[in-house]
Amino acid sequence: YYWRIDEVNSDSTITKGRVWSFTVLDYLIVDDFESYGDVATIGVPGQRIWYVWLDGLGYNNPPPGYAGNGSGSIVDLSTAIVNSGGQALRMDFNNTVVPYSVVEAATSNLLVGSNWNRNGVKALALSFRGYPASTGGVSAAGGQITVTGSGADIWDVLYPGEVAADGYHDEFHFVYVALAPGTHTIQAKVESIVNTNGWAKAGVMMRTSLGGESSHAFAAVTVSNGLVQQWRLTDGAASTNPVQEGGAVAPLTAPAWVRLTRAVDGSIEGRYSVDGTTWTALTTDPFPVVPMNPPSMYLGLAVTSHNAGATTTVVFSNVTVNGNPISGYSNQDIGILSNSTDPLYVILKSGATSQRVVHPNPAAIQNAAFQQWNIALSAFSPVPVGNVTNIGVGTGTPGGALGKTGI
Repeated sequence: YYWRIDEVNSDSTITKGRVWSFTVLDYLIVDDFESYGDVATIGVPGQRIWYVWLDGLGYNNPPPGYAGNGSGSIVDLSTAIVNSGGQALRMDFNNTVVPYSVVEAATSNLLVGSNWNRNGVKALALSFRGYPASTGGVSAAGGQITVTGSGADIWDVLYPGEVAADGYHDEFHFVYVALAPGTHTIQAKVESIVNTNGWAKAGVMMRTSLGGESSHAFAAVTVSNGLVQQWRLTDGAASTNPVQEGGAVAPLTAPAWVRLTRAVDGSIEGRYSVDGTTWTALTTDPFPVVPMNPPSMYLGLAVTSHNAGATTTVVFSNVTVNGNPISGYSNQDIGILSNSTDPLYVILKSGATSQRVVHPNPAAIQNAAFQQWNIALSAFSPVPVGNVTNIGVGTGTPGGALGKTGI
């Protein structure tokens, strides 16, 4: 809307005034997630996000009707990955026990309120992103084990927005067996590595846990930086690589043999061989003691592309654990954020009346770039848009089959 006030002067001339204007908003803000913080008081600026957006932990101290929904969802704030502004809602979902996860808010606690029948709005817009599908895998044939893997590195990796004080983690694909902590040996021949980076690594590993931050020992072949032994002595600590610091065995590359042996005192020795018969220590440094806690330690083949946007392929042969061919192994990505395919949906409620709308693309949550989903408000019929009491965002299928996990 525009207007101007003109002045009629005493001599009948007219002095034109400035043009003023205002705009009527054609949207309502449901929630921009900017006001949340760590204040432990309900209903005040800076309150914790789970006081409003209720998750599977079942926070139920606010008034009746605010009970948690689902049992596989956890909400938190993200300040590192946002679509605009400074914050976003992060939802971790786990649909492997229950078929769906959902976070839900009462509209009375949101900027939008319960009356959505204003400003001529016609659609609900949700901006969201996820993580890509896992690219790691394993296959075996003819005495060889082929492993595909991605990941930034097995070293000192931080997620976006993290600092070293938060702890480091690894990103790789792991083919492993779980054994009781004790004296163990694992060895393998690395036949070949697809070059995704000069520091792409493949080799044998002993690991305390399947968490990305786990302590471990690793003997590996790189694409163009020789053979290495490295370790992380405590969870989340910085990694150590004495071989490359000293420059030993740098000229060697695939094909080559690597071995790890854990002694009674917990120290883990790395060795290499060019023929599988004569073995040489990877470092002259004292062998590290890597604590391996009960009930299990994990021995296996580790592969990282040293390039989060690419996948390398590594061929292993002659893989043995304690002198026997490896068998009964499992495999999974370690420390790599990835989403399984599960439907994304939005649900609106008005008292006991509800309607759920599912995203048309079942793989939408595997897109790592923000996208906007516009849902016609008419799609939520019979929920009256003039009295929306609750809004929820979820993944999976209520009453359906068990799903997967992701963020």
